[in-house]
Amino acid sequence: MAAASNTKLNIETLDWNTEHQQELANKGTTTLTCQSTGGKRHTFQISGNVSNGEGIQVVEKVGSWHASKQSENENCSVVLRHVLTNIDDRNDKKLFILKHQTLKSKTEVFYTIVTELNPFRAARLSKEFFTFSEQPNAEHSSVELHVLNDLSSYKEFLKSEQAVSIALDDPQKMVLIVEQFPKPLREMAYSRICAHITSDKFIPAFNKLNSEPQLSSLIKLMGKKAVKYLLFNKGSLNPLLEATTPAHQAVLWRFLEHIPAGADERLVQSLFYTAVSGMANTDSLQYSHDEFSPVVWAAIKNDPALNSYIETLLKTDLRKGCVLIRVLAEHRMGVVDCSTLVKVLNQVGAIITEPELTKSQQDDRQSAWYKSSSAQKMVIDRQDKAKKELKQCMQALDDAESKARPRTTGMFIPSFESSPVQIQDVIKGIRRPPPLETIAEVLPLLTQKQLGTLSELTLFLIPYLDNLKTRNMAILVLSTLVNSSSGQIQQQIITSLFMHTLAHPTMAPHVKVLVLNFIASHGSPTITTDELKDVLQNTQEVEHTLISAAYQCLPKEHKALAGMFIAQKMVNSQQKILDILLPSKEPRVIIGFSRKKNFAVQLAEMEGFLAGMLTAKQDQQQGLDVMMKRVYSIKRCLTSEQVYKGLEQALRNTEESQRKQVLTNTVKLILYIESLNVKAGATFIECCAMLPIQAKQAILALEEESTGLTSKQKLPLLETLPDEEVLSLFARSGRYQPLQSLLEQYAPKLKQAFQRVSEAEAATKIQATDANEEAEIQASDSEEKAKILASHAEEKAKILASHAEEKAKILASHAEEKAKILASHAEEKAKIQVHVSALIQTAPKQMTGWALNEFSQILSDEDFAQACSKLPAELLRELFVYQSDKAKVFYKFVGIAHMRSEIVREYMSNELIYDYVSTTKSTYRAEVAQALTLEQKQTYLTYLQQEYGDSYLIHVVRLLMPIAPEDRSQFLLESFPDQGEKLQQEIIIAGIKAVDNDTATVGRITLLASMLDDTHRPQLLDKLSPELRQEVEESLS
Repeated sequence: MAAASNTKLNIETLDWNTEHQQELANKGTTTLTCQSTGGKRHTFQISGNVSNGEGIQVVEKVGSWHASKQSENENCSVVLRHVLTNIDDRNDKKLFILKHQTLKSKTEVFYTIVTELNPFRAARLSKEFFTFSEQPNAEHSSVELHVLNDLSSYKEFLKSEQAVSIALDDPQKMVLIVEQFPKPLREMAYSRICAHITSDKFIPAFNKLNSEPQLSSLIKLMGKKAVKYLLFNKGSLNPLLEATTPAHQAVLWRFLEHIPAGADERLVQSLFYTAVSGMANTDSLQYSHDEFSPVVWAAIKNDPALNSYIETLLKTDLRKGCVLIRVLAEHRMGVVDCSTLVKVLNQVGAIITEPELTKSQQDDRQSAWYKSSSAQKMVIDRQDKAKKELKQCMQALDDAESKARPRTTGMFIPSFESSPVQIQDVIKGIRRPPPLETIAEVLPLLTQKQLGTLSELTLFLIPYLDNLKTRNMAILVLSTLVNSSSGQIQQQIITSLFMHTLAHPTMAPHVKVLVLNFIASHGSPTITTDELKDVLQNTQEVEHTLISAAYQCLPKEHKALAGMFIAQKMVNSQQKILDILLPSKEPRVIIGFSRKKNFAVQLAEMEGFLAGMLTAKQDQQQGLDVMMKRVYSIKRCLTSEQVYKGLEQALRNTEESQRKQVLTNTVKLILYIESLNVKAGATFIECCAMLPIQAKQAILALEEESTGLTSKQKLPLLETLPDEEVLSLFARSGRYQPLQSLLEQYAPKLKQAFQRVSEAEAATKIQATDANEEAEIQASDSEEKAKILASHAEEKAKILASHAEEKAKILASHAEEKAKILASHAEEKAKIQVHVSALIQTAPKQMTGWALNEFSQILSDEDFAQACSKLPAELLRELFVYQSDKAKVFYKFVGIAHMRSEIVREYMSNELIYDYVSTTKSTYRAEVAQALTLEQKQTYLTYLQQEYGDSYLIHVVRLLMPIAPEDRSQFLLESFPDQGEKLQQEIIIAGIKAVDNDTATVGRITLLASMLDDTHRPQLLDKLSPELRQEVEESLS
């Protein structure tokens, strides 16, 4: 037996198979053979019975007899461990129970098996071992598994030397085994193992292990105790800090989870940077940083060299640098500044926005690659691989995003159905690439002071958007930036993108439209009015899709001004450009197909566009007419409210000197809309009714040539004005033809109104008379009946009295009612008359003869004459064309002095003149005398001679008296050339008679002498006494 035990078995020759398993399960025994290293053959009997609970027994056959069960027999232990390890008990409960009965009864066998197995098989076996419990039923035919809460099994294992040995030699296996424990027991397991591992055992084991999983598992087992051993044992951290192996570099990340308080900051910083730099991948950096001790983040926060380290890392390993930025940003707000972010974008851009190579360029690059050194080839291959991976990730990202929401903006990468199969396979389940994810997460952390630099981020992407080969990748980066930012950061990016895109000198319009549509779906730029105007003014009119896209990007408060600027720009365009943008025949709409709105529809719906059209200047009327007729039609007809709002905005944004033109354009537009005959369309009177009085007056004063608005069309608007405003409208300096025409239309309206009131008044009077007569008849009938019915005198008297009283009441009520009606008519007539009189007096410059003719039929002769007393002669001439008899009115009530000589000659009859000269004041006679023609003067002299006989001379004298003394003789000789000599002699005779009769006075003789010319005057003076002559000569001088 000693010989057998000292013979080492060759376990590979052991012939355990399924037949042996079936024999053991069915018969309870089986036989195995195995050879030793020396070639000797060994035979073993394997037996087991579920009922006795002892498990599997192994004995070795020696010769012709059987050896009994001997635990000290090493060969039997080896065979038993092999059987327990390789037995397949998944489908056989008996074998399963036998295996775990064996492990329970032979604990040392379990420890040995666990030590020998690989970590995963050992963990699985441990879980079965610690959770197995035999619970046979009455027939002992079945068992079931459940968690065994027997702590003795765990404690026995954890305090064993095998557990400590496994923890130091294979900590990964130990961690896997402990993780199979029930959760409440895991912490207890780790602490019990730690209790049996001292620093003297830990440090050598730590330095001996070279595998990153093993080192990480050892630190996880030991926890803070391991960190304490390393931190406070001089030299124990050197392998980690010197980063001799990838395992030591990577295990530092696990080590940092347990840094205790009070650790040296510089040491912690060194450990952190070493761990990051030595990582083979970024998984730990991305997913386990939350488990770090706060001591680590406090130390990193206080490191002034952090940013320089990040920049260095970005140059050496872009992916790792980006992930680190995101991790740090979660624990230290603002750790990355904007300049670092720009560097990140440049690094990313160098990969993802590199143009695709043509076939010839690919051949050249391949040829250069073959000529490169091995190191250069590795660099090129790595860049190509990174670029390919990023593109695949982005394609997958776009594919997922396009499924999540419809492609409304056109800013997504097209589907890659024609992509290689290997790319399509990668697309599923892949997530956002870490560089872009990092950028997105860092953006919101930028401080307000760094906002200005964000323009640099957007400016970086603009050239790649303009390149067809790089556009998709650049758009995806842009989408990541905007979608993942918010607030002021996002607003700054959108604004910068808006300005840079529209101002780009070479970018194609359709690309700009894509970018602008993207902006519109994410927000609105923040720009000033001046910036907005500059941007729109620098955009070509023919790029109408770009104009529409820019308009849609703007915030609500800017759209009205933008619409104005767009209209002002277009109205100044050439005819051929307008024909392109707004064809005279609109594109046909295909029913059942989704079509974009044509440009005319877009313009009609723009806020502020109508206001911009209305601000067109005089030299832009052609463009205005074209736009007006092609933008607005029967389908797109304006309402009165829309016109009013557009006019209001136009006036608000126009200088005072241009407002007349704005009103002119508005009237043209309204008349055009009216001509469309749309039921709900704007009308002139509806639009103007909304305007303030000053605007109404300005419209009434517009010329018909510029607007097409006639005086007849203006009249309803004029009638809506109060009387005072009508007067102020017409009371303007200078004659103004539009107002004169309007006044001529207004005068008949007033006359008609006056006539209607007069007719109503006359009808009322007739009705009142008829009513009185009817009342009297009724009262008389009643009185007559009362007389017949009354039989007694007293009764008769009472009845008559009552009827008389009733009659009086009826007459009084009728009279009162009619009096009120007549009073209202009289008041209305008086109001019209006062208004007409005021119009004549306040608007002389706009008055015409026809208007005066109409007004004369409203006012009485006296009121009319007084109202016209200060009118100019030309206006009176116009009046007398229609009514020459009105000259008598002026003669009667005003006086002929207010009429010019030509009007007197033309419109006053000789009889009226003679009567006037003979009766009125001397000053008026002089004016009339000077106004008479030579024929009229001769006729007048004949009339005086016939009418007054010898005393006619006194009337001639009266005629000459108002004339200046020095002009009298000349006037007399010129007025009566045929009878001048005779008149001169008669004047001399009259003067001599006065001297002879002693009736001559200085004044009388002076008057007569002034009517004589130089030839005849001495004849009269010679007849005077010296004293009188001297006085007369002095008076004449």
